[in-house]
Amino acid sequence: MAWMWGSKILIVSEKNRISRSQIFPFHYYSHRLRNRWGIEFRQIDISDIDEKSAKIPENADLIFFQPWFEYGADKMIRSIDLLKQRSPNAKVVFFDSYAPLDLRFAETLNPLVDTYVKKHVFKDRSRYSVATQGDTNLVDYYERLYELPASPETLFPIPQGFLSKLFVGPSFFTSREMLTAIRSSHTPLPKKKILEFTPGWGQKAPLGIKLCESMPCYRANHIVAEGCKLR
Repeated sequence: MAWMWGSKILIVSEKNRISRSQIFPFHYYSHRLRNRWGIEFRQIDISDIDEKSAKIPENADLIFFQPWFEYGADKMIRSIDLLKQRSPNAKVVFFDSYAPLDLRFAETLNPLVDTYVKKHVFKDRSRYSVATQGDTNLVDYYERLYELPASPETLFPIPQGFLSKLFVGPSFFTSREMLTAIRSSHTPLPKKKILEFTPGWGQKAPLGIKLCESMPCYRANHIVAEGCKLR
């Protein structure tokens, strides 16, 4: 997942805490990314794709798309199509925040995404060609561990070349609670906005579009924007 100087990145994400752990580091390091590489972020709720599609920011260079697993394959296809209509030259990065290791949407997403980011994967990628007992590795593990009745075997098809798009990315350790605690031994500061993501590049937010919500930040050196360092 490479970006050029001045890249415009649109984050389309879910609200739940599990999903936020993948997105938080882009908030946390946003000032450094902007100062060092000129990267500009905008963020919208995934619900805005249907409700306010005409106000989705246009001409993004990268789209970070993060639906919850219940979103469904057909809706993913439709949503990516709408986003690409607004940013036809953008590369799409899919953020998978799900707990199991499976790649159940690989066949659907293969022609639609350029990069697939998951919190954790099988160390041995050949495991993706082996059926599991039940539809996840978790079901498989616990059914075997406790000698439970076996669920039907499941094997999600992985298109040729898809694994080359697969990368391990942000996880629970990059959640607000853990990343700020790791980066600082100090106590939390009161809630405040670290960064406002607006729907227009360099513009104020039109009415009806949600800004990124406030989040607690922790003091690292002196303030969070200056105290964090890219490694």
